[in-house]
Amino acid sequence: AETTQAEKKAFRVLRERLTIARRDVVKMIAAGLEEGVPGDWRGYRVAYEGLMARLPRSASKATVDAILSELNELRILVHKVLENFVKSQNQNANESHNERHKQNSNPDSKIESEQALRNKREGEAPGSDNLRMLPQRDLPLNIVLDACPEIRGLAVGEEIRTWRDLLATAQLARSYLGISPSAYQDACAAMGESQAATVIAAILQRTEHISSPGGYLRSLTKRAQEGKFSTWPMVMALLRAKLEQQRDGAGGVHGRSPPADGTDPLGNR
Repeated sequence: AETTQAEKKAFRVLRERLTIARRDVVKMIAAGLEEGVPGDWRGYRVAYEGLMARLPRSASKATVDAILSELNELRILVHKVLENFVKSQNQNANESHNERHKQNSNPDSKIESEQALRNKREGEAPGSDNLRMLPQRDLPLNIVLDACPEIRGLAVGEEIRTWRDLLATAQLARSYLGISPSAYQDACAAMGESQAATVIAAILQRTEHISSPGGYLRSLTKRAQEGKFSTWPMVMALLRAKLEQQRDGAGGVHGRSPPADGTDPLGNR
């Protein structure tokens, strides 16, 4: 019995170390994207998501140990990139100024706006009549988390118990996805904080199918400003996809197939 308890405690500590490593990697990737640090941030994000895709909800100790080892290697690599950037900043202020100028001259907002326009052209926004038929109340938090389980991995202790927890975690996810603070603020103003956080969770859930998370969020914000957006169809589409994957035996927490019609990665119409 004592041996069993010791093994359980060791496994719990191992999972806690994995959670800390996950948050460290996500925070560093978010920092690199936010600060415009030169580096293969898309590649690091793909590597992180690949590791998480191999982590089932009920993972064995051996699986957790192996993934933690690879995650620590990624953490060291990303930390080194950030560390080298900080050193270069300190060593040559003029070079740093020029680099920031190059980063600032990169028309990210224009790219996001163009992507948003393309996204809007790809599918028609729901009409106001259709929206009036949807429930007017906010989605229950448990339904959002059931449809978007990926967001839990970024939360402290992988626990999201209240909307306040989701709002805080959405801020980290927003940075990780490379979405600008202004784009998220606009979404909060147009949709409300809870719905904007729900959208971030949904984008994170389908991130590999969304080439420009910032542009996609701006397109949804535009719809919300026009009174043509609700999070209900989006979340219901994610739940439906999850159920279909489980039914077909191709499910799992990380299964993220695009909609059958291919018009919108989150099932918006």
